[in-house]
Amino acid sequence: MEKSEDFNAGWWNCLISFAAELLRCDRHGAARTIKTVMKEAGVTDDELVGVLAKSDEIGMPEQVYDCLDNMYLD
Repeated sequence: MEKSEDFNAGWWNCLISFAAELLRCDRHGAARTIKTVMKEAGVTDDELVGVLAKSDEIGMPEQVYDCLDNMYLD
């Protein structure tokens, strides 16, 4: 079980870093690309809400939070 949680945390950390860089480079197309990556990975709205609830705890940049907070996956 612990390995799965580590992988999940690592996946979200990677996605958050990717999203931050993408938003920095291409603000207009970033949300669409981020949404596509999450949908392809099978992320649900409930999972996204759970990660957003921990945004301060995991150090999510504000611009990434703002982008993800407006996103619906299901």
